[in-house]
Amino acid sequence: MARPTKQGIDYFPVDVQFDDQLELLITDKGGIALSVIITIWQLIYQNNGYYIENGHDLLLLIKRRIMVDPQVTEDIITAALDRGIFDKNLHEKYNILTSRGIQKRYVTAARLKKSINIVKNYLLIDVSNVGNAIYIGINVVGNATNVKEDVNVKEDVDIYIPIFKKWNEQKIIIHKKITPRIKSSINSALKEFSREEILQAFENYKTVLSGAEYYFTYKWTLEDFLKRGLRKFVDEADPFNNFKSKKRGSNGTNNEQPGIAASFAETEYNNIVGSWEESD
Repeated sequence: MARPTKQGIDYFPVDVQFDDQLELLITDKGGIALSVIITIWQLIYQNNGYYIENGHDLLLLIKRRIMVDPQVTEDIITAALDRGIFDKNLHEKYNILTSRGIQKRYVTAARLKKSINIVKNYLLIDVSNVGNAIYIGINVVGNATNVKEDVNVKEDVDIYIPIFKKWNEQKIIIHKKITPRIKSSINSALKEFSREEILQAFENYKTVLSGAEYYFTYKWTLEDFLKRGLRKFVDEADPFNNFKSKKRGSNGTNNEQPGIAASFAETEYNNIVGSWEESD
C-alpha cells in the first residue's frame, strides 16, 4: 500500500514587517507573544498544514519548545483570537487555530503535493481552483475523518443535484442516485457547456421524444445523453429542425431520407450495447 501523502510542509515564509494586530499583541504581551505565535505557526504548518486544535496538548507542546508557562500561552492565544490573528468564529465552533493568511500560505506551499486534505468546515478561503485539494469530513467534535470527496469542481448541492433533478423531471429514464460515473459525465459536459445550456438540452430532448412531428425516438440514460446526445440537443444545434419528420411530396413519396431514424438508433445501440448497465 502506498504511503499517505505528508500533509505538513517543512518551511514557511515570515514577513519582514508584521501587521498592526500582531505588533499590538507583542506590545501588549511582550516579546514572548511573538515566540508563542511563531511556535503555533510551526506546529500548524508541520502537522495539518493550515490549522491546529487548541487545548492542553498544544500548551504542553509549546512549553516543550520554548519553555513558556501554559497559563501565559493560554493568555496570549486568547488575546490573539481577540485581535483576529486567529479566526475567532472557527475557534468557538471547532476549537481550532487558523487564519486566512495561514491557509493561503499553506495551499501555495503545498501546490506540488500529490494531494492535500481539506476540512471543508474549516475553510476561510476558496480552494475550488486548487487542483490537489481533497475534502475530508469532520465529526461532531471536530476531528477529521477519512471520508474523501473530490473538489476539483463544486459541491453536489451546487452542480450535480440541479442537473440530476432536471433530468429526472423529464421522465425519460429515471435514476435513483448520482453515481460517480454520472458525476464524471456532468463534469465533462460542464467544460463545454453552461448549466443552463445543459438543462435546456434536456427539455429539447424531451420535446423531440414526445412530439409526433419528430422521428427521433432513441432514449439515452443521463450518462449516455451527456456523452453522445448533448451536442445534438443544445439550442445551437437546432434539434427541432434537425429531427423533424419531412412531409410527403406531391407524388405521395416520403421526402425523408429512408431509414435515417432506424440507422441512427441502430448505431447508438451498437455503441453502448457492449457496456450497457441497468439504470441506477
